Amino acid sequence: MQIFEVDKLVDARQYQQKRCKATIQRSGKLGFSANAAEYMALRSNARLLVSECGDGDLAAVVCDDERGFPVRKSAKYFSVNMKAFFDQRNVDYRDAKHVIAYDIVKLNESFEGHPVFKLTRRVITRRVSKEDAMPA
Repeated sequence: MQIFEVDKLVDARQYQQKRCKATIQRSGKLGFSANAAEYMALRSNARLLVSECGDGDLAAVVCDDERGFPVRKSAKYFSVNMKAFFDQRNVDYRDAKHVIAYDIVKLNESFEGHPVFKLTRRVITRRVSKEDAMPA
C-alpha cells in the first residue's frame, strides 16, 4: 500500500471559494459583499428568511416568503434592513471599536427547495486610523 495514492488526491481548486461575508452597518442594515451576493444569488425584491442558530449565528434562505426581510440593491451591493431585529437582541452594531461580520457558507441542506446558508458571526476590532490614534 502506498501512502500517496492518485485516486485519493485532494483537489485544492474545489476549496478555493471567494470570501463571502456580510457586515452589520452602523445603520442596522446587513450589507453583503459582491462575492456573497453572487454566491447566495441575491436579487432585488427577494426576501431573506432568517433562522437563529444560537451564539449569534444565523441560517438564511433567499426566497419569496413574506416572513423574510426584503432584499434591497443599491448600486452593485445588496443589503437587508435588520435594524429592529438586531436592536431587539441588543446587538451593538454602532460600536466604533468593533465590527460585526458574518462568514457565509452554503450548507448541505435546503428549505422548500432553496439552499440554506449559515452565517457565522465574528466580532472584528476596527483598525485605528492615524488621526484617531493621535492625542488631541
